[in-house]
Amino acid sequence: TIFKVTGELKAWCTTTALRLDFVVSALIAAVTIWTGVVSAYIRHRWIGDEILTWLSPDIAVALVLVLLLTRSLRRGRETLPYLYSVLLFICSYIAMVASIWPYIIPWHYTHDDAAAAPYSLSFLLIGTAVSLPAILIYPSYTYWIFRHKVDADRTSGY
Repeated sequence: TIFKVTGELKAWCTTTALRLDFVVSALIAAVTIWTGVVSAYIRHRWIGDEILTWLSPDIAVALVLVLLLTRSLRRGRETLPYLYSVLLFICSYIAMVASIWPYIIPWHYTHDDAAAAPYSLSFLLIGTAVSLPAILIYPSYTYWIFRHKVDADRTSGY
């Protein structure tokens, strides 16, 4: 939340984010390599099915996002690091889904096995259509209320 703070707290958040950028990037790489070592299915998908050809753009985008994230933190940007972090998470998720596809629960259920009856899915769609706006409106309203930056010099609150 670098974009919500000022002064020394912002400097500390930026320094901590730079350190964690390295840690998270290293962990993503380690998990990716370890997954290929541990799982014969995924290793075969990456090498035997040539899915790595399809994942190469995702991996390239993830590497570019890590570089952009680091650069934006070093330049003191406020909102770009958050955006790059979210996009990096999405790239990691896409790679994971592509690696275990068509399984939803690895090695047990495919997406066809997990699908419910059409009537049940229709019921869930209606419930989602009703509840999703409320789920999206509440955090938007909360963000609007607390939209100002936190200043260490102001102790009176909002």
